[in-house]
Amino acid sequence: MRTLLAPHVTDGCRLVSVRPAYVRYKPGTSCLVQYELDFAGRPGSTLAHVKLFAGVRAQKLWAKGSLQQLAAQNGSAPLASAAHLPELGAVLHTFPVDPALPALVAAASPAAELVRYKPGRKALLRYGPAYAKLYDDERAPLVFAAGRAVEAAGIATAHPLACFPSLRMAVHAEVAGVPLRDLHGGAFAAGVRAAGEALGALHAIAVPGLPRHTCADEAGELAAAARAVATLRPELGEDAARVAADVTDLLAELAGETTATHGDFSDDQVLVAADGVVLLDFDESRAAHPWRDVGNFLAHLALRGDDAARSSFLDGYGLTDDERLRPFEAGALLKLAVAPFRRLEANWPIGLERRLALARGRLPSTTGRPVDAALPQLAALTNPSVVAAALGREVLAATIVRHKPGRRCVLRYELDGSVLYGKTYASDRGPRVFRNLQALAMPEPVAFLAGLRLLLQPEVRGTPVRAALLAGEAQVAARIAEAVHALHRRPVTLAREHALADELNALRIRIEALTEHRGRAQRCFARLERAAEEPCSWRSAPVHRDLYHDQVLLDDGRPILLDLDDAAMSEPALDVANFLAHLRLLALQEPQRRVDVAKAAAAFRSRYAALDPLLDPRLVRLLEAGTLLRLACIHAPLGRPLLRECEALLPAEAPAVRLQPGSQLEGALDGRAVLDLAAASIEKHAGVRPTACRAFLLRHKKGRAVVLYRFETAAGELAFIGKWFADGGGTVAAEVHTLLRARGFAGADFAVAAPVLHDPELGVLITEAAEGPSLRDVLDDEPEQATRAGGWLARFHGCGALLTHGDFAAADVLVPARGPTVVVDFDNAAPGDPAFDVANFEATLELRGLRRYGDPNAFAAAVSAFRSGYEEYAPLPPLAPAVEALVWARLAERNLRGKPAGAIGRHALARSASVLDR
Repeated sequence: MRTLLAPHVTDGCRLVSVRPAYVRYKPGTSCLVQYELDFAGRPGSTLAHVKLFAGVRAQKLWAKGSLQQLAAQNGSAPLASAAHLPELGAVLHTFPVDPALPALVAAASPAAELVRYKPGRKALLRYGPAYAKLYDDERAPLVFAAGRAVEAAGIATAHPLACFPSLRMAVHAEVAGVPLRDLHGGAFAAGVRAAGEALGALHAIAVPGLPRHTCADEAGELAAAARAVATLRPELGEDAARVAADVTDLLAELAGETTATHGDFSDDQVLVAADGVVLLDFDESRAAHPWRDVGNFLAHLALRGDDAARSSFLDGYGLTDDERLRPFEAGALLKLAVAPFRRLEANWPIGLERRLALARGRLPSTTGRPVDAALPQLAALTNPSVVAAALGREVLAATIVRHKPGRRCVLRYELDGSVLYGKTYASDRGPRVFRNLQALAMPEPVAFLAGLRLLLQPEVRGTPVRAALLAGEAQVAARIAEAVHALHRRPVTLAREHALADELNALRIRIEALTEHRGRAQRCFARLERAAEEPCSWRSAPVHRDLYHDQVLLDDGRPILLDLDDAAMSEPALDVANFLAHLRLLALQEPQRRVDVAKAAAAFRSRYAALDPLLDPRLVRLLEAGTLLRLACIHAPLGRPLLRECEALLPAEAPAVRLQPGSQLEGALDGRAVLDLAAASIEKHAGVRPTACRAFLLRHKKGRAVVLYRFETAAGELAFIGKWFADGGGTVAAEVHTLLRARGFAGADFAVAAPVLHDPELGVLITEAAEGPSLRDVLDDEPEQATRAGGWLARFHGCGALLTHGDFAAADVLVPARGPTVVVDFDNAAPGDPAFDVANFEATLELRGLRRYGDPNAFAAAVSAFRSGYEEYAPLPPLAPAVEALVWARLAERNLRGKPAGAIGRHALARSASVLDR
């Protein structure tokens, strides 16, 4: 730390040491550390604190300039009054610069002595016989009035002198006495008894204007204390949550009595003077149960280990050691558990555990109820009387509707004549969600109870849309698109921005945590990142960010969007893609309804595109692929088919080529020229005329090129494949496509792509683009998919076309997660022996095993699955040695080029020779 602060030391000064003295930590949000700094040649220590922020908040805070303006009011110091520390994502403040206490710079004059200071909270300064306390909120008038009321009741306290609300400052006179905490033995026991008497007197007076502290407020503080324990010592989190739960239940039973209370009563808040004791520091004064003060004092005595003083205090107060006091004491001990960490004591982990053990030991018994260490507030939220105290309304019943341990919980509250739903979070997102719902009014939220982290919303009635989508109801899907578009057009600005980089970063974190299919998922993500580098128009509108069918209800035919927890300003395509990807998941979960789900998806896509002419189809496709990749991380049993769906949506990796001016390839990649060529044919085929075309080269080899074309239309984007032949060919392939579709290869199980355009003069054949990864890309993880290749080939050989494929291999077989198996590339189709296709498929798998794993039998399971699939429709054709030898000879010739392929070629050549030697 000294190295980081060195550049900010004033000229002529030398920083000698940096000692951390105090820390305050909010997980995932911020961390404040106070330091004592020593400089050579300067007496005493200089105080400074560094506040670290999550994300870029430090940078934004510094950019505002308000901190620099405050720092400019400060005089000379050995360290910069304020500075940005980008290395830590933090901001430095040197005392007295504190944005939460803006008056401190002026108040901390040379005449003032700093007595006590908690950065960002409060500071106590001494001016001769007077003390001034500054606060980070508006409590100064209340503290001043409480002091006046206590003094007027004849209870000894520091005389209140003045209050300056604009400075958030209260001033009181100096009072003589020795802190009770510093006494020992008989003097301490006598002081404790007197403190009990004084506390009893305080509880008997009326102090007007005090804020009320209910059992709900106490439950919120207990839950916060349990969360703090779980953050610092995760292994103690469940124990702390159980203590908070038990104390909450016990305190809820002790309803009723409310008096003026000190709020933070301990032996540190009492002075022992010659004529009695003096009560100090009414900063936390509340109208609350009086035993809250009693329990807090007893907790401090327990930490001191003075059992005799306990009896003295209770005698002075006028109580016996009642079992009903124990939950108050246990609660106070739980709230004090993290104090050793905040003071950075060397053995703070032991101190924390000791305090938690003391709290547990004060409870008469434990309920044994299950608890969630990340949601310790659940004990309070499932207790109707606690929630009633927070709402100020009777709560008849409280039930858990849905609980995601460690994350969030949805609860249902039955009130007299109405129902409310509550949502509570492990994170600090509740206030942001509440503000979003207020802005969007979908529907208007009821309240956010900060202490309990509870967001309350009215009951929303309706029917889930899942059944309608499974039935393929296009009208319902279109109405959902209209509701989503209406959300995107809301004239509001939400606090949070969600960029494409944020979407990719969240996905990257999920993939890094994967165990199954991790390599395949990483390859998909790499392709996704490369595709995302292409420029796009990323708009900023209010979006749902987690939109899918379970978040939509139908109320008399009107869609209602639920659960806007993640709403932010972002690109509308994000919601469109998320909804479509979840429909793909729904089709995988309900395969018998996949055709109907596809109809609903098409209706949703088409209606939204009509409403939003600026929607980028390419971006929708990209984000849909990203959502499928995320879903593959979540739904492990469907990981493989979801990854296949993702791969099918991602742009193919284009090979690097050098275009020759005027060449056939240059024309094939000219989107405008291809649009002019194919527009009429596509309109005839699809019923909608394309307005633009983008070309992506997939393969270029041996005078042939394969190009993916994406045509933009009013109904969305359409994809086609163009195959270009340097020799003006393509006629055979076009005829085979037409013939096979006429013979049934356009059904639900087996298909070939529909031909759209064939121009023999240009040497181009354009067909529909079939979705799905190739069998070659999934065989490593799913060898059983080869069954589909066998089934397709058997049907092909038996359809009466009297043809062979001529080059049948795994790369030519597309296996989408839903929809038929599709075979492509009929360039070599010709009459022949069906056994040739079978032998070629199995031989290529043998070579692939050798190439990838050095084992020709690596894909033996896939070969077996292929044969099984074939035999489901027809017996395997007999394989003549001459045919098998020919297959191996052709493969040898292809692979006897270059060193890496040479070994593969030699293997194929040896296999050909061995067949002939049989």
